[in-house]
Amino acid sequence: MNKEFKKKKDSKTSSSILVGVLVCFVLIAVYGIVTQLNVSYALPETLKEIENVKEVKPSLVNYTEERSNVPDGWYKPNSRIVGNVILEGKDSADYIIDIFCLEVNKTMPNTVRPSDQKELIYTKKADQKLIDEGINYIVLQAYEKNITETETAGVKKISLSENDYYDAQMALWIYQDKQNNTIKNTWTNIESNHNEGHAANIFNYVKGAEEAKASTVTNNITLEGKVEFKLTTDEKYYETEELKVNITKAPNTEFTGFNLKLSNDSNVAIEIVDSENNVIDPKDYSSKIVSGQKFKFRIKKEDLSANTTVKITGDIEGKFNHMGFEAYEAKVAGTVDDEYQVVLIPIVKSEPKSIKLSADVTVPDTGAGYSGYIYIIGAIILVVGLTIIYVNTKVQKN
Repeated sequence: MNKEFKKKKDSKTSSSILVGVLVCFVLIAVYGIVTQLNVSYALPETLKEIENVKEVKPSLVNYTEERSNVPDGWYKPNSRIVGNVILEGKDSADYIIDIFCLEVNKTMPNTVRPSDQKELIYTKKADQKLIDEGINYIVLQAYEKNITETETAGVKKISLSENDYYDAQMALWIYQDKQNNTIKNTWTNIESNHNEGHAANIFNYVKGAEEAKASTVTNNITLEGKVEFKLTTDEKYYETEELKVNITKAPNTEFTGFNLKLSNDSNVAIEIVDSENNVIDPKDYSSKIVSGQKFKFRIKKEDLSANTTVKITGDIEGKFNHMGFEAYEAKVAGTVDDEYQVVLIPIVKSEPKSIKLSADVTVPDTGAGYSGYIYIIGAIILVVGLTIIYVNTKVQKN
């Protein structure tokens, strides 16, 4: 029996190891079920590119007639802010984007300080206490509106409509302090009638921001089911029970998928199958295991040697990107000028979460390994028996 088992194993060893290496050491993108606030959080791809910002040079752009249907009596600033974003190692802007500001009672950011015409340059504040998940929420939602993206001479520009910009900027100021004298009457009017137009947009921004700030949901992944390998009833495979990956997603975070990594000390092929036992090709993991669909790990019994234990290790890593904003403050010749509002520059931070996988697959001895000992013992017993018969027969003759 052991020879027959060995022969089957040898005939498939090469292909098994090849598949094993492919399956066990490649990073596999899969997707899981998501529980979250029912809101999309995704920056435009161009804004995700912005990193290692050296400084920002803002300028004021006057509103035009496009900002329509703003009720009388509301606070209406004359300008919006456009920022020239300069990255580390550069002297000129790679990005020109509409940017938002905080602290309504301070002066709007500008290119130069009016009192002495010295240039205002914005750099990241050491203290980021002004920023919370509510602030992040409002600006993210604004950037998901109908933005315009253009590129000229390698400089990428992102613009919002004046109406969308106005709504988000007003929501930021109101969210920070509803009782501020500059905006208190505007918020009172919005609360009393927020069924449509600017009022509905600003109201929804503020309420969504409050929910985001109050949320206790964190980024996490969990695995339903145990990674324990058992012999199937047809004795063809060692496989786990059905597994499912679930995730929770914090506010202002996008989930981009999983990396699944498996390895074992025997280089045997570990297959992943769906709930109907259909083998999933590695290139199809992304489309097959989605939204919490169940799957199993399995190993062919014929690929395993008797009386061995295969140790399997690995992890499932959930890929989360938190999308937020950092506060940049005004400086003149390197000195902070606190008269001006801070401006908000996007930042994306990777926040992976992982589950460790560990399991042993133990294959019992079939008994064939002891057959030699059994033959020897049987032979000894036979010899002893024959000796006893021979002695007894000889004694009787005498």
